[in-house]
Amino acid sequence: MTVRSEGLDLSKAEAVLALYIGRDPYEDLLNMLTDIQREYGWVPPEAVRLLSERFGIAESQVYGVLTFYSDFRLRPSAEHNLVLCEGVACYFKGAGRLRCLIGQRLGLRSGEVSPDGRYSFVRTNFCIGACHLAPVLEIDGTLHPEVDEDRMDALLRALEER
Repeated sequence: MTVRSEGLDLSKAEAVLALYIGRDPYEDLLNMLTDIQREYGWVPPEAVRLLSERFGIAESQVYGVLTFYSDFRLRPSAEHNLVLCEGVACYFKGAGRLRCLIGQRLGLRSGEVSPDGRYSFVRTNFCIGACHLAPVLEIDGTLHPEVDEDRMDALLRALEER
């Protein structure tokens, strides 16, 4: 599903791209995309189209870079971002079950943002380096250790109250 941003002001993207005129766009592609994301908080498809038209780089090539590097966001950030570690230790200690519960409670699958923009959910299968605290759920950049169903419910209730 492609996210569109009706009424997106492209003047920020125009200003960013103007800085790269006359330079090698293939050498500067990562920098251009990073600067666009810094301006918008994500890389809107309209900005990709603009970059593609301005520098003659196929949109598919731009999206190839965007999807290769995990730091790029192709959707606006949510108010609250949940990241569930599914590395080996977390998985064996119940992260798979937590993923299902998050899906039930928030109606989200990994990689989705709630329609109201309050929540995003991502599962990661690489270790986040807190195996001794497994399973770990990161909420808005804060790690929550040894999460079970009751603790997860309490964490989600706390988010709803914010």
